Amino acid sequence: MSNLEDVGGRVIFSKIAQLPDQWWNNPETVWTVWNKNTYYLWGANASNYDLKQGTSLSGGGMAGSNGPTRGYAHDHYIGLDTMQYSDTRNPSVFKKLSALLAAGRDIVVPTYKGCFSLGTGIAHEMPGWEQIQKQLFAGIADLAKSASALEVPAATFWPDCRTQTAVVDYNGKEQQVSICSTDYRPNLTSKTAGTVTIGSVADLQAIIDKL
Repeated sequence: MSNLEDVGGRVIFSKIAQLPDQWWNNPETVWTVWNKNTYYLWGANASNYDLKQGTSLSGGGMAGSNGPTRGYAHDHYIGLDTMQYSDTRNPSVFKKLSALLAAGRDIVVPTYKGCFSLGTGIAHEMPGWEQIQKQLFAGIADLAKSASALEVPAATFWPDCRTQTAVVDYNGKEQQVSICSTDYRPNLTSKTAGTVTIGSVADLQAIIDKL
């Protein structure tokens, strides 16, 4: 193989490693943890999904100080809007990702404890969650179809956040919550009712069909 362009990149479902503290003051330290050939996806909102490297993401979760980039934008950390549906924002990002993939760059789709992690945290409470998830999976499926490989660890799964389950609150009372809620999330696994195990493009399509 003479170069990356001969092959095409991979789509990889994986947890994203956290960058060194203060990496923005010494950007070369990023490559002690990340791969220069790889781009990493994260769940953004309309105000922070496309910022200049080193700019504060001003958010929580994947945008926060405990997230992969410790709360700062990086050119290889590509945000997809998981909070508000748009006909243009995510499609433009997927167009960029498609070009990167065709040029041999790998794309990492984030997971946490095996759970697909784009819009399956607090974003599941936002209006239009189903429409946003369908848009995300349609884009990821298209990438996977053209990738040189789709790499997904065993037991990786997507939670249908519309699924309700019973939990006992602090007062000892039972209540119904989403399987994606903070109350239930520690118990969420690939075997929870309302999840789809991801291992192939067909599984991605099955999720699209559910939404």
